[in-house]
Amino acid sequence: EELLQEKFVGAMNDGRPMLLDNGMKWDQLTINPEDAQMLETRRFSVEEIARVFGVPPHMIGHTENSTSWGTGLEQQTLGFVKFTLRRRLERIEQSLEKQLLTAQDRAAGVTIEFNLEGLLRGDSANRATFYREMTQIGVMTINEVRALENLPPVEGGDVPRMQMQNVPITEAGQEPAPGV
Repeated sequence: EELLQEKFVGAMNDGRPMLLDNGMKWDQLTINPEDAQMLETRRFSVEEIARVFGVPPHMIGHTENSTSWGTGLEQQTLGFVKFTLRRRLERIEQSLEKQLLTAQDRAAGVTIEFNLEGLLRGDSANRATFYREMTQIGVMTINEVRALENLPPVEGGDVPRMQMQNVPITEAGQEPAPGV
C-alpha cells in the first residue's frame, strides 16, 4: 500500500499510468443508475422537508443549492429568523403570557418576549457601523449598545448623544465650556 501511495498519489504522479500485473484487474468506480436515482430522491426529500418546516437546507446539513434562501449564510439565517422562527416564537410568547401573567401583570405592561438579537447579529464591522449611526443620531445610548454586546455599562453612557461633536442632547445648542 505504501508503495502504491508513493508511486501514484500526489501532484508529481498525476496522470502517471498504472501498470497492473499478476492477474490484477481494474474495476472502474461507478454508480449504477438505481443508486444514482436513490441519491437524487434523498436530496429532494431533504429539501422538501426543509421547505415544509421553513428551515434553510444548510441548517440541517444540506449544503447543495443553498442559495435559494438568499446570498450567504448570514442572509439565510436572517430569513429563517424573520420568516419562520419569529412567527412561531410570537405564538409561544402569547401562550406564555396567557398562562403565566396575572391581570395585574398585564395591566402593568409586563410582557414575555424572546430576545433574538444573538441570531440577528451580523459581522462585527456591520454591527459597529450600525451602532455608530444609532448613537450619533441619538437613537441609542452608549450603554444600550454595550448591553447588546454583553459589556458592562460605563459612567455617563445613559445620556443620548447627537452627531455634532457627539455631545449629550441636553447640551445641544449650548456654547462649549471655556478651554474645551
